[in-house]
Amino acid sequence: MSIDSENEINYKFNELSKHLNEDLEVTAQGGNFIRLIYPPREEKLYLERLKESYPDEAHINVGKLFVKMIDSYGPDKFLEIFRHYKSQPEKVFQSKSSKEPNLLEFILDAIKEADDNGKTPFLIRTGALHGTGIRLNTVTKTQVVSELTNPLVIFYPAKETEGNPLFLNIRRTSDYMGQTI
Repeated sequence: MSIDSENEINYKFNELSKHLNEDLEVTAQGGNFIRLIYPPREEKLYLERLKESYPDEAHINVGKLFVKMIDSYGPDKFLEIFRHYKSQPEKVFQSKSSKEPNLLEFILDAIKEADDNGKTPFLIRTGALHGTGIRLNTVTKTQVVSELTNPLVIFYPAKETEGNPLFLNIRRTSDYMGQTI
């Protein structure tokens, strides 16, 4: 790890600690969350630091929840449904009309469970959302997030640019109401 990377990680985790000890403003558009932006290529370093700094909090791995959702369908059924809706992935991953489980529900359930257990929810491996139609503001604007005791911390792999960052270095992001580090 370069000195610059180490300094940046130290700075961001110090800022995170400060923000976690403040009351965040919650508005109708959300806001009860902290978005920690880091270069996608350094994700492993940030996750290692998370495990060191916050070992007892809830580390909610979106990639693992994605696999859990597929397992709940069964791989063959999931592929059939995904192929049918591939031009509308939100119908598979966040549909409110389907009786089938979806990724958004798994994420929100994990966040709520963390809060119910008195833990700060850290949403990690959020790059797994790419291609699902789920944007992080879909998560942050929910009642679940607005009612959290502790703020949701979103690990956000992105390239910092003037204005909004590029999620995974490729997709411009929406404006978010929460804190950004």
